[in-house]
Amino acid sequence: HLLIIEDNDELRQYLYDSFAKTYQVSTATDGVEGWAKTLELLPDLVISDVMIPHSSGLDLCQKIKKHPKTLHIPVFLLTARATAMHQLEGLETGADEYMTKPFNLTLLRTKVAVLLRNRFLLKEYYHRQLLLKPTDLIIPNEQKCLLEKAIAIVEAHLTEMDFTIPVLVRQMGMSQSSFYRQIKTITGKTAVEFVRDIRLKKAAQLLQGDDMRVGEVMTEVGFESPKYFRKAFHQTYGMSPLEYAKLHRSQAPSEEFEDA
Repeated sequence: HLLIIEDNDELRQYLYDSFAKTYQVSTATDGVEGWAKTLELLPDLVISDVMIPHSSGLDLCQKIKKHPKTLHIPVFLLTARATAMHQLEGLETGADEYMTKPFNLTLLRTKVAVLLRNRFLLKEYYHRQLLLKPTDLIIPNEQKCLLEKAIAIVEAHLTEMDFTIPVLVRQMGMSQSSFYRQIKTITGKTAVEFVRDIRLKKAAQLLQGDDMRVGEVMTEVGFESPKYFRKAFHQTYGMSPLEYAKLHRSQAPSEEFEDA
């Protein structure tokens, strides 16, 4: 889903026609409308002209990169200002890509496709990790290291019911906004959802063994409510913890389990 923000009617229609065959496309004519639609639609990518009425593309980009609901959305800026200083200004606002007008449409489409593909690969890599599925997907080493470090920190605090996101952020050595943006970009999840996912992943690993009851696993990974644990586990793995355990413990009789 792309959001195109351009005040020139002819260019806006041209961009819409160029992308509508491949993507779902929404449009806006100025910065205020563009920001409202970004919040409402949460598109996968925003393409915006820098010189738009009411709020510039640079201001819009800053808003997108600072708001917790939108900070993960990649922003592609288009501008008629071709100097290196202006390009640097755009990138310093957090823009993921920058292209000067007049632009080559094929190059623009390719850059958009690459941006979206890279985001998809990150989320697919994380999803496979969460479901304990082997994968040969390759993601940038910087993001892989960040993900592995965050997972290791969460796993080190699994039994601590009061483990909080600020503690995680502090141990990551990052600012809160940067951590939130990186985690949302890589996983598609909020920081709270990410921590819950890692707890569930550890629970799935423990349930594959033969020496722990479901209730014991729930406590071991930091869940207090059996009802919430069962619901969250089912949403992720498509079955209850008890069903998952029975499926993966080939010779264990059902009376050995204690459902949560």
